[in-house]
Amino acid sequence: MHLLLLAGLILPFAIMLAMILMLCKEMKTFVAEVPVLQNTEQLDRFKQLAARSMYSALLQIALFLVPWPVYIYGISKRVLLQGEITIIFVLSIATFLVILLQKKDEEAARVLPVGDIELRVERDKVAKAWLQGMWPNW
Repeated sequence: MHLLLLAGLILPFAIMLAMILMLCKEMKTFVAEVPVLQNTEQLDRFKQLAARSMYSALLQIALFLVPWPVYIYGISKRVLLQGEITIIFVLSIATFLVILLQKKDEEAARVLPVGDIELRVERDKVAKAWLQGMWPNW
């Protein structure tokens, strides 16, 4: 039972880190392949990337909450030790550091140069929703 609860503490962070790293790789690839947004096909790819990033962020919020009830349950059943809360703190800090490090890749994708005024307006609308919104509602 102890190992199962430890997995409940660790696995959400592992999933979050995997999601962050995969999205980061996708953003780097997109920026490398599309140095300038020049057509609607590239804009559609940009929208898909932004949407995946936004949905990923929502899922990460939910995953971040999972370890806390697991920890409380483990403590109440005397299966987990009080000191094992440090697992949550250490993994939280590590996850936030990875998020901060990947922000430059997200920013590079969000501010891609645009070759057309109409595309720029659309890119800016998507970028604003990506940065300030919760849902991809462009």
